[in-house]
Amino acid sequence: MAEPFYYGTAYYPELWTEREISQDIQEMKALGINCVRIGEFAWHKMEPEPGKINLSFFRNMIHLLKCNGIDTVLCTPTPTPPRWLTFRHPETAFVNQDGVAYEHGARQHVCTNHPFFQLHAFQIVEAMARELGSLPGVTAWQLDNELKCHVKECCCPTCKGLWHQWLRNKYGTIEALNEAWGTEVWSEAYSCFEEVPQPVATPFLHNPSLTTNYRIFSMEKINDFAHRQARIIRKYSTAPITHNTGITFALDNEALFHSLDFVSFDAYPQYTNFLNFQMQFDRWRALKGGKRFWVMETSPSHAGHTYGTPPPHPQGYLRCEAVAAAACGARGFSYWLWRQQRTGCEIPHGSILYSWGEHGLGYDNVKEVGEILRKLEPILSVTEVEQPQTALLFSDHANAFFQSEPMADIRYPEQIRRFYDTLVDMGLHRDVISEGAELERYRMVLVPFLPAVEEELLQRLYRFVEQGGVAVIGPMTGYRTMEHTVHTDHALGKLEALCGIRVTQFYRADGTDGRMEGFGRACRPVYWAAPCEPAAGTDTESLASYRTTLHTAASAATRHQVGRGYVYTLAAMPEGEDGISFLKGFLQDAVRQAEVTQQYPTTISTLSVPRVNDRGERFLFLVNIDGKGDTLRMGGEWTDLFTGETAAEIVLEGYGYRILR
Repeated sequence: MAEPFYYGTAYYPELWTEREISQDIQEMKALGINCVRIGEFAWHKMEPEPGKINLSFFRNMIHLLKCNGIDTVLCTPTPTPPRWLTFRHPETAFVNQDGVAYEHGARQHVCTNHPFFQLHAFQIVEAMARELGSLPGVTAWQLDNELKCHVKECCCPTCKGLWHQWLRNKYGTIEALNEAWGTEVWSEAYSCFEEVPQPVATPFLHNPSLTTNYRIFSMEKINDFAHRQARIIRKYSTAPITHNTGITFALDNEALFHSLDFVSFDAYPQYTNFLNFQMQFDRWRALKGGKRFWVMETSPSHAGHTYGTPPPHPQGYLRCEAVAAAACGARGFSYWLWRQQRTGCEIPHGSILYSWGEHGLGYDNVKEVGEILRKLEPILSVTEVEQPQTALLFSDHANAFFQSEPMADIRYPEQIRRFYDTLVDMGLHRDVISEGAELERYRMVLVPFLPAVEEELLQRLYRFVEQGGVAVIGPMTGYRTMEHTVHTDHALGKLEALCGIRVTQFYRADGTDGRMEGFGRACRPVYWAAPCEPAAGTDTESLASYRTTLHTAASAATRHQVGRGYVYTLAAMPEGEDGISFLKGFLQDAVRQAEVTQQYPTTISTLSVPRVNDRGERFLFLVNIDGKGDTLRMGGEWTDLFTGETAAEIVLEGYGYRILR
């Protein structure tokens, strides 16, 4: 039996009366809702006193929903431990880098590494899994809620002890740590692991080797916490397990989801910034090799909390969101939230129903989306997203490096977006991959803004290129070691040999008179530049020049053949409109060498997603994402799947969609 497309919402039945719950379920059925998510913040409802766990309310709720044709995503309630836990054990509090212990309130206010917290967290998870996990209607599990959304690295005494053990396991001896971090700088050398501090407040700045390692340590420990929950659940339940992640959370998502069954994520993009949402479709689909993903949370009208609320989405925008998600591979699409909360810090947040039961602002749009998804399900169920030939690397570890050393005030996700938006504008079908992805699935792989390139990834890039792939390197890739130190052999270490270049300088380029000239454009570089020249004895070609009064002329872009493939290198990020044209020219040259054929008619206003069935027939989903409508010249005649009309020019209404064959 084919897996259904889940159209859902987050629901908090513990907050409402039986009459309101009955009304809610009937409204859900009218909208085509077939799945709800419950339990994530209900620890106190489940365990009002220590050890007195009663799950009957949720057992009855799951049964009631199932009787009405609605499945349940069951969440573990660990982001909001009850007050009896934190009041009796204040030592469980999360401690920030200023040494401030958080008070009870909101969520994520405890250290997930504290043994007392873990004892009770795993007890409630086991009770839920044992009593609820095999109930009819439990279609999936969600671990916790938005791990490391509001907090990053905890600096409590428990974490300090775990940090020292982590360092001992990684380095073996304190001498090895001192050598790796170069701790003789500013007399930071340590005589034992217990002397190594946490990255708490100092008069100036910590050694970035310390801060980056602490971030990676924190990522590993939160993954341990999630994976232990998953192991408990699997003892009693066969339902697949996920977590609702986010692209800006302080997580190592590749390691987190390696041990989970499918990816889900939360995002609340403004309608004016749809490409941020779209990039996440390509990111989370690729994380488990093109397998299904869910949009677990997005707003039916607007996000909001007591400190701020953006304007609501225009009419029709939800249609664009949901069709785009489904086209890109989503098998679940869920809103936060069903009924407006009448108390708490998120009372201004948009909802499908108001707290008094009237239809919310987005209600009609939610209803329309339900009807559309039912219409699309026959084609979605027999097709899958075509394997992209192009991939863009997104690294959670790179994000950690830039948080420790922002360089030119760089926000890593924004820089990856600049490359992503360019690929979209060029009509290139793409994945957004992690370091461990199978590179052989692609013809062209882009690796920008990756400060440290692990040896294992470097060797896989060599093999990928030797076998005929095209790797696009830079800018700001390879200039640090994995220990967040500076190379002492070459500016980019071993990466220079792969690129066939010698980097002559490395410095901040914006604010200088530097100019990059090539591909019919001249533009200024921004952020840090690595002007280079072809390495001696190589056939590396210079594709663009880098000119400045600060040093002699050098290359701004190069191409180097390795085996049957090529390595392209970009010395700096080009700026402005001319810079966009420069970048497109550079990438188009790489596209030709890689023989990428997946360039579909598109504009920055319209999303194009190719899907194929098991007979190799191709279908193209077009979705207008700016609400202004669009006209695309297709370069050949395509047939509309629903109307049967054949045309070489396709017209889309605002937030409209077409499916072509």
